[in-house]
Amino acid sequence: MYSRGIPLAKAFGVGGDSSSRGAALIIVLAFMALLTGLALAYFSHTAADRQLAQASFHDASADMLARSALDIIVGSLKREITVAGTNITQANIQPQRSGDHVSIPNL
Repeated sequence: MYSRGIPLAKAFGVGGDSSSRGAALIIVLAFMALLTGLALAYFSHTAADRQLAQASFHDASADMLARSALDIIVGSLKREITVAGTNITQANIQPQRSGDHVSIPNL
């Protein structure tokens, strides 16, 4: 059978000489090797970026945890300083009764 004046076997490369078919095979194999190399490079780059992003995330969360713990401690110390008022010393202690039971003399 003919297609536009060219035999179908020749049009699809079935009946051509073996050197042109061998060259086409080498070109296709080289192209496939190139595509495979590009895919491997892409996936290795993506995996490295993912590990870097995960490490950065863990670093940021550890930093946030440390800062929040520091804020809690500083806030607690500030509250303790302002609420405590004056320091208790022997000069400002007032005598107080420790009991009023009748059986205890000298109260």
